[in-house]
Amino acid sequence: MAMHKAARGLALGLSVPLAVLFLGSCTIVKNDVSGGSGNSAKSSTNADGSLDAKTFVAQNWSGKIVPDLEAHAAKVEDVVQALAKDAASAEKKYGRRGDETAPFNFVVVGSARIKSIDTESAAGTAELDVPDVSGDGEVRLQIGPVIKGSSLRDSLSFIKFGDFVNQLDYANISREINFYARDNVLADLRSGDAAGKVVSFVGAFTEDSEGSVLVTPVQVKVEK
Repeated sequence: MAMHKAARGLALGLSVPLAVLFLGSCTIVKNDVSGGSGNSAKSSTNADGSLDAKTFVAQNWSGKIVPDLEAHAAKVEDVVQALAKDAASAEKKYGRRGDETAPFNFVVVGSARIKSIDTESAAGTAELDVPDVSGDGEVRLQIGPVIKGSSLRDSLSFIKFGDFVNQLDYANISREINFYARDNVLADLRSGDAAGKVVSFVGAFTEDSEGSVLVTPVQVKVEK
């Protein structure tokens, strides 16, 4: 069953001028994306005043990013079934997005057997034995090395587009979150040895017009 409103994804590429806001001496965003982790502006800011997204993600991954997603995760089966039954109700109950024109994102947790692993594509995936929203495919986990989309960043409660001085910082946060997941979470899945095993995961996916479910994980645990 196809979902609706795919055009809403265009909104994240658009912006209006944002006022430069400083809290204290050198705060980068008005709502303090450091999340109270104790990061100084110096440690997560480049010399030109832009956000050092790589440092920010590394400093906040375990203490802020992963816990935030864990706290809002729903069972992947429940979300998929809800979307197939009534997308609008599922969006209201489970969906997260930065503004009313953006696509919805869904934070999910699950455990399923890996049916197959695609390591030949640059955008590799692990296909799970969980039907997707369309009923024709399976839920897939992104394993890289190319990680598509911004579902992780857009699912976080403490990072919003309007908080950033410029949209490049916002884009860089998404890129570095994906890179961190690729380099520190997904390596075991990319080996290809996990096919046939059960994987437990926490991650997020973005609403898709065709009903496919492509989860970007922040946690994976493959049975031995």
